[in-house]
Amino acid sequence: MFDRLIEALGTISTKDDAVQVNRAETQLAVAILLYAVIPADRVVLQEEVQAFRSGLLHIFDISDDNCRKLMSQASKQYHQEPTLLAPATLLKHRLSPSFRNLVFTAARSIAMSDGNMHENEADVLRRIEMLLAISIAPNAQIKISA
Repeated sequence: MFDRLIEALGTISTKDDAVQVNRAETQLAVAILLYAVIPADRVVLQEEVQAFRSGLLHIFDISDDNCRKLMSQASKQYHQEPTLLAPATLLKHRLSPSFRNLVFTAARSIAMSDGNMHENEADVLRRIEMLLAISIAPNAQIKISA
């Protein structure tokens, strides 16, 4: 699915973020990147799922029902094809750096929702940061819990 989307991108979009975030494939790409943080530490906690839901509701103006559907789609898509490259590339080409930073902030919130940053979660966050071509502020460095 995402391979076709990346091929269709061609050139970088000049459309406003507000237009792009209402597209189903953009929302799914964001949801997949956020979902990827949840199973990183091999323990799925309710706090992480709630942070995932909260992040989607914060980023998108969607109903609770649509949020649940998006969460389910992201989980299924990630488990079928657990790569972050395709969704991140789609977002990198379609959305501004400030919006991509918003996505990264939501991902970091998911990782920290249980009060600890597992090294695998930190690794996923670093990959998301790199793939989205953003740079986090020096005072926001990822700290791993022991």
